[in-house]
Amino acid sequence: YHKGKVCCFASDCSPHWGSPQFLQWEQYATFWCNVLHTIKK
Repeated sequence: YHKGKVCCFASDCSPHWGSPQFLQWEQYATFWCNVLHTIKK
């Protein structure tokens, strides 16, 4: 309890399910880096 943060992404980033617009978005890598940076301890 109160030991960390959680992120929930309710989709799939693989090409089979991920939308081409999201996967090819110029900020895609930055988005995931920011998500991980935000939830790390």
